[in-house]
Amino acid sequence: DDIKKNDNKIDLSNVELTEYWQLNNSGSLVASSNKPSTINIDLYRDTNYGAKQDIISYYLKDSSLKERLVKLVKSIYPGMDDINANRLLRHMEVTPTTDEGMCSYSVIANMIYEKYHGNSEAFLNDFGYEMSINSKLNSGELMTDMYAYFNKGVLVNDNIVSKTNEGQVSLSDRLVSSMWDKLFNTNLINNFFKSKNINLEVSEEVLFDYYNINGNTNSLSENLFDGIISNIVKSLEQGKHVAIALSDFDIIVDGFEERINNNHVMSIASVLDNGLLEVDSWGKKCYIDLKNVTKSAIQITISELSLNEK
Repeated sequence: DDIKKNDNKIDLSNVELTEYWQLNNSGSLVASSNKPSTINIDLYRDTNYGAKQDIISYYLKDSSLKERLVKLVKSIYPGMDDINANRLLRHMEVTPTTDEGMCSYSVIANMIYEKYHGNSEAFLNDFGYEMSINSKLNSGELMTDMYAYFNKGVLVNDNIVSKTNEGQVSLSDRLVSSMWDKLFNTNLINNFFKSKNINLEVSEEVLFDYYNINGNTNSLSENLFDGIISNIVKSLEQGKHVAIALSDFDIIVDGFEERINNNHVMSIASVLDNGLLEVDSWGKKCYIDLKNVTKSAIQITISELSLNEK
């Protein structure tokens, strides 16, 4: 993502960052000091905050982790040599200016980790590698596994890897209506589970879709804002994964507002009591001001992902 920083720090003095919205028994939104139990998990904590879309860069700097990734790629492509396996891994390396769709892989990785939270043995049995290494999410292997599988016949043909990652497979499409009636390519993701004989199936429901084609500079209305927040909170409390995709938007990082002049999709970890969305962006806790993001974003899609046994 092309990122521009704003030197003006966002005033969060009136925001209680430990208060979260939840639904009470009557279905009304109420503030709570605890995150909903479905997401109060190690996946989202400050020292290990979700999957990182640039995680491969870290793995390639560690010889033992790099060896694991090369071995994994060659298990998917038994006839591939080390040169091509390393080339495929290099294609996954991203920076803030060369995202190339890897954020969609981190969202699906988060969804999978939420499903297997507390059951690392089942994860190891299903995927063939550990869910975490040294108390940190092993998202490098999971994202490599998906990337290598999804790019069969795209970047990889006859065990030869394309010299560039141009055209590599992304798991989401920001222009929802241009390819699918949803944000994620769930058919492709389900084929991945099927290839590993994992009895899981993902389905999706779009909760909110917004296109700013007329240069709108207004905030969301109170009724629409409350409705969207209620749907997000309800989905999270039901143990579903919620993702938000935006195009050309503002995000709050370390208290500062930054402008993302690109497309980005993120996992929503929770909803603060003032309506700020706590999101995982590049493996870091960030915030989206949903009520006012319509002033700056060209496009917004919020989608619910359900991962269940078939």
